[in-house]
Amino acid sequence: MTEEELKRKIRVRGGHQASAKRIIAAAEESLQVFDPNNPETVIKVKQQLTTLKEKMKTLSVHDEELLSLVKEEEIENEIEQADIFKERLQHSIVSIEMALEKIANETLAHGSTVSGTSPSSSNLPQAMRVIVTKALGSTWTLDKMLDTVKSELEARERANMLSSKPASKPPYSPHPRGYSSAAALLNNGTPPTCTYCKNTHPSVHCNVVTNPNARKQILQKEGRCYICLRKNHVSRGCTSSLKCYHCGKRHHASICNARPSRNENEKETHNVDHEGTKPPKDQKSNDTPDNKKTNNTPDNKQTPHEERKSHSLYIENGTSILLQTAQAEAYKSDAPETSIPVRVILDSGSQRSYITTELRDKLNLPTLKSEPLMIKTFNSERESVQVCDVVQLCIGKEGSLAVNLNAYCVPTICSPLVNQNTRVSQSQYDHLASLKLADETSGIEAATIEILVGSDQYWQLVTGEVVKGESGPTAMNTKLGWVLSGPIERSTVSHQPVTNLACTHVLKCAANPLKDGVGLDNEIKKFWELEALGIQPEEASVYEDFTNTISRKDGRYEVQLPWKHSHPVLPDNYKASLQRFHSLYNRLKQTPRILEEYDNVIKDQLQKEIVERVNESEACEIGKVHYLPHHAVIRRDKETTCLRVVYDASSKSNGISLNSCLYTGPSLSQNILDILIRFRSFKVAMISDIEETFLMVSIAEVDRNVLRFLWVDDISKEKPEIIILRFTRVVFGVSSSPFLLNATIAHHIGQYEIVDPTFIERFLENIYVDDLSAGGASVSDTYEFYVKSKLILAEGGFNLRKFMSNSKELMNKIDANESRLQITTDSTNNSNDTASVMSTSSDQASSNELVNAEGPMNAVGLEDESYTKTKLGSGKPIFNQGEQKVLGLRWNTSTDCFLFDLKSLVENAKNCEPTKRNIVSVVSSIYDPVGFLSPITIRLKILLQELHERKISWDEPLDVTSKSAWFKLVGELEKVEQMVFPRCFVVGVEEEVMSYSLHGFCDASVKAYAAVIYLKMETLHGVYVSFVTSKSRVSPLERQLIPHLELLSALILARLIDNVERALKSVINLGPLTCWTDLKVSLYWITQLDKEWKQFIQNRVIEIRKLK
Repeated sequence: MTEEELKRKIRVRGGHQASAKRIIAAAEESLQVFDPNNPETVIKVKQQLTTLKEKMKTLSVHDEELLSLVKEEEIENEIEQADIFKERLQHSIVSIEMALEKIANETLAHGSTVSGTSPSSSNLPQAMRVIVTKALGSTWTLDKMLDTVKSELEARERANMLSSKPASKPPYSPHPRGYSSAAALLNNGTPPTCTYCKNTHPSVHCNVVTNPNARKQILQKEGRCYICLRKNHVSRGCTSSLKCYHCGKRHHASICNARPSRNENEKETHNVDHEGTKPPKDQKSNDTPDNKKTNNTPDNKQTPHEERKSHSLYIENGTSILLQTAQAEAYKSDAPETSIPVRVILDSGSQRSYITTELRDKLNLPTLKSEPLMIKTFNSERESVQVCDVVQLCIGKEGSLAVNLNAYCVPTICSPLVNQNTRVSQSQYDHLASLKLADETSGIEAATIEILVGSDQYWQLVTGEVVKGESGPTAMNTKLGWVLSGPIERSTVSHQPVTNLACTHVLKCAANPLKDGVGLDNEIKKFWELEALGIQPEEASVYEDFTNTISRKDGRYEVQLPWKHSHPVLPDNYKASLQRFHSLYNRLKQTPRILEEYDNVIKDQLQKEIVERVNESEACEIGKVHYLPHHAVIRRDKETTCLRVVYDASSKSNGISLNSCLYTGPSLSQNILDILIRFRSFKVAMISDIEETFLMVSIAEVDRNVLRFLWVDDISKEKPEIIILRFTRVVFGVSSSPFLLNATIAHHIGQYEIVDPTFIERFLENIYVDDLSAGGASVSDTYEFYVKSKLILAEGGFNLRKFMSNSKELMNKIDANESRLQITTDSTNNSNDTASVMSTSSDQASSNELVNAEGPMNAVGLEDESYTKTKLGSGKPIFNQGEQKVLGLRWNTSTDCFLFDLKSLVENAKNCEPTKRNIVSVVSSIYDPVGFLSPITIRLKILLQELHERKISWDEPLDVTSKSAWFKLVGELEKVEQMVFPRCFVVGVEEEVMSYSLHGFCDASVKAYAAVIYLKMETLHGVYVSFVTSKSRVSPLERQLIPHLELLSALILARLIDNVERALKSVINLGPLTCWTDLKVSLYWITQLDKEWKQFIQNRVIEIRKLK
């Protein structure tokens, strides 16, 4: 037994278990609405009991087979898991048997016979009572009556399925609106509609609206009953006998507060297609005998002008119908090497052939023309004009002639087909045994249709040869192989009860040109609204939507969340969030000081109106209620413990998170390397950050309910009450927040572009999210920049703070101005006026109080770092006087140098087991965007590549050679002292620089290639050179010749020097660029413009020339 076969058996067993779960859920619903006097409900329950018993036997066989195949150490766990599921299955069987036993007891108590006028028989339609009376006489036993009714229903349904008579009115079709098909087969029952979110699942299992109080609000708003969920009456007047199966009280189970909590995995797997109440009495179900009779009466004739359709509902255990599908290779006519495997459906009922837009994009098919078609859409009586692109492609199979097709592009052809089990069909029927099928599938997975071949090109593929047996599917020969169509008999498919809705549609497309003015007014409107056919103009970008919705309110900017246009319904994840909250609160209680500070953070946010308490009585829009789990990030050091509250917007409920529903937004930030290169060009440098940037931007009222979170009213209580809060400001942790912040600042700063365009350009190119890294040629120039930045940001509600500079003179001027602003703010606060937007944070005061109260060793404070500082760089915080971080790099303002210390890296390397995973972790901790450490990092990269080449797994101990190489590198790094690099390019240059020029060098070896750039500065008294940046790469795994590697090094040099030139052009007047290489071969390739080289060389040479 191979591993693949074992996996297949496990998947088969899993499929049976999933099927059993659906039947169990359906049985639970059936028992809720069970009426002993209604033969139909009794028959349904009996069928479910029979099926469950068959499932029990089938699962037992599969369990025994798997026990003989699994590893010995897994046997105990396998038995336990199988017994758990069997216990659940047995519970349902016993429940049904008890309900049926109750009927039998009642029958014995009232006599074993039933007359034609008894209550049981009165529930039958008149036509059915006549049939039962004919078969059994005037007096029957209840069991015989039920058997007769069951036989009659199955006979009628089979007749409906095989009948070719058109119906006057199609029965209800469970096709989702997103799928319009020319030939579709849906193997499932009619899905219920949820009362709360309107999706197709039972109301009792709704995971979009999970809060019982919120559900009650929806029922009140829509005027629905609390017991049966129907409209036009209240609970007092409800005639339903339904009771909650959780608590036994008289209300619907979906609004019961005593419902057992289920984890998220259960929610995902327990999604069944049934509803928790009876259908309304005034709406007849499509599967009643009366309805079936009406649909098949001879009186329901069709007029010659009507579209011919046949609709029938056939219910039988394990029935499946095969459609004419084939697997093939599709490709562009002139590019057969770009072929893609596809699934084709042949449909002679469609007048045109179609291809999905997704496949068209993959094959990059050009549009031949756009043609208007008169299309009658499915389930619609109105015709509409639609414009479709026409493309040409080829389809074929290996060993057969390809066929050219012209097809119309549409987003979706039909819903994925299920139960297309052609392999079982071929093994079951003798007349199919020797045929080479065009589509060999097991029917387990849904088959996505990407091409539909209609009558216009149907006979290009079909040869006309047909093989038909006494029973089973019919085979038709095509150029792609034999395709099957028709029903599979019951014995050939699974025993799962399935409801198949077979629909045949004829797609009507006008072949002749349309006359002018046919429905012109309506069709022009439709033309511009045909989003599904891809003819609408491109949607506005996320940034354009942002600029249209941003507003100013109460002195600060207010923005909306950038929702994806087709995002799934965001679930109400109250339960999952509540579970995580309990876990968090229990952990925090173990460290009271951390809990107290955590509570202080939230209280402070409440006081500042950053968060607000939710009014739970207010009704909320469906899909607009979501909870953010949160936790503490604690950073401990010698003196303090810094705490930051982090909110998890990536937490998933049923596979959906808030972040997955939002656009991340375009990156509006400058490149970090560009900012650092410009920062090194300033003689006088200055850094600062914007205080609590995210909390300075408000979120619109319409989006606040998706930013809810849970906390307690009073942590001092023994049993505090859980309260619901929500954010009113942009939240740190939501994927779109950096974009919203960048876009808000850019929007605000951009308003001053007309007044001072030079300053605006200078500010925007030196800010990264909320960190400003700028400077100037002199103290006065930089101070002027500081003043303008401070004032303009303050007008937008932002406070620029934490200034650091290499110039003591500049710092004295800034400190003096900040002190004046602080005095003004304090006096304003004392007079109860509105607080200035330049006020300092109260978090520092809170932290100081803690230090004074309990000493530095026990101090706990709120971490007061900018967004950038929390995301960039690594290692421990800096406490040496005069040191600060600039976009993740350590900067000593006293010496005006960047510092690198590898001691922590060496310690981590020595303290961990040398495995591939740990080595990657150590190497990735090096943060060096400029390339100061390239000679070190390239050796580490080479080692990682060697580990990959040796195919060493992540946690496998290294071999002797690799381990020796790793320890040798670590030993060499241990000897390296703190490395110091000048921040400023012109350090030590006192005289005026007459000219600047960039010089780049590239080189390669067998293992790596690299590029480095220097800035050359010429003065009247000499020449100075300063390192700018460098980049290195390991050689490709596929061995290359040295000239090829030299060409690759020249390519990264060309890219790098082009980037550096663009970064410096606003601050330095650069002269000509010069690139150097030590290999004449690569230089010859680049300079010979009239030559044409091989593809590898030519592509790279072209890019280098463009960059030059």
